Amino acid sequence: MPRRAHRPCSPRPSPSSTRTSRGDLHAFTLPLDLQGTSFQQSVWAALRTIPYGETTTYGELAARLGGPHRVRAVAGAIARTPVPIVIPCHRVVGADGSLTGYLGGLQRKEALLSLEHTGTPAPGWAFRQTALL
Repeated sequence: MPRRAHRPCSPRPSPSSTRTSRGDLHAFTLPLDLQGTSFQQSVWAALRTIPYGETTTYGELAARLGGPHRVRAVAGAIARTPVPIVIPCHRVVGADGSLTGYLGGLQRKEALLSLEHTGTPAPGWAFRQTALL
């Protein structure tokens, strides 16, 4: 079987990822074909309504989606977000405001929230990591 030629990835970031890491892009307008249960779809849709620079808690999101008893289900759907950042799951925090679970790591979540809250890049490696997204 013939081998395919290896094509290296472009070393230049996409315009969207560059604009996101600089804080210029506040919302994505991409057509998405998300595959998931109807409940997951409703959670992902609710995540997209959280304004740039703001956060909500798992409990608040659960209450919007049917009741506080759904907190674990909401957290599970958030954990399965297929396109983090585009669907801003990093904007969901614990009931006490603490940073909790994020597929990209809590340092990346902190960097994204810092960028959104202050309008300036997070210092050091956390910002460089955000730029890779």
